[in-house]
Amino acid sequence: MSLDELIRAVCADPADDAPRLAYADTVAAIDPARAELIRIQIERFRREEAVGALVRNPGERERILLTCHGATWAREVAPYTRPWGGTGNVFPAWDFNRGFVAAVGASATVVADKDCPLPRLTPIEHLSLTGPGPYTAALTAPWLAQIRSLTATHLELGDDDAIALAQRGHLDRWSPGRATSLGLARPTTLRSSLTAVTGAIARCIPGTRGGRRVSAY
Repeated sequence: MSLDELIRAVCADPADDAPRLAYADTVAAIDPARAELIRIQIERFRREEAVGALVRNPGERERILLTCHGATWAREVAPYTRPWGGTGNVFPAWDFNRGFVAAVGASATVVADKDCPLPRLTPIEHLSLTGPGPYTAALTAPWLAQIRSLTATHLELGDDDAIALAQRGHLDRWSPGRATSLGLARPTTLRSSLTAVTGAIARCIPGTRGGRRVSAY
């Protein structure tokens, strides 16, 4: 398989390590550092998964590889991403896990685009919505069904937004610890819809989905 075919295989099944390792074997001849990162991160992920670790603990070699090459490996994804977080607590626009960009911050405009390239470029597992944009369209984008966690804060949602979010917003992907500031515009007019939203978020189980533990980004 070509590298492009292997990328498509990785994106089609982010939980499967086999295509990631196949990619590492294929890319090793032209980019041995990339192959090394994939193998190191998969080994660490499996080790941490086995002991139920809640926080990632990358080793020195992994940090060196990402410092030296991370921006190059993320160059196709980077134009569609942006840093996220609040004042004094800003997170990077992208982060690697198991050898590929897996966590991204992106605007609602990018996520809502029906031709959004992100899910074709990299196996996104964690998404943080940031900045202004069409939040209803973003939160109900079909491709969000494949991710493991979704965070967003201070969304200026109106009544129609609240209804759409309650009905089609992939609430099982929300990370409860971080998705607490929805910024609903008129919270008294749609109590039942808001209850559905907040109740669904509260029922999420932080850190796990499909038998895998979600790394803390």
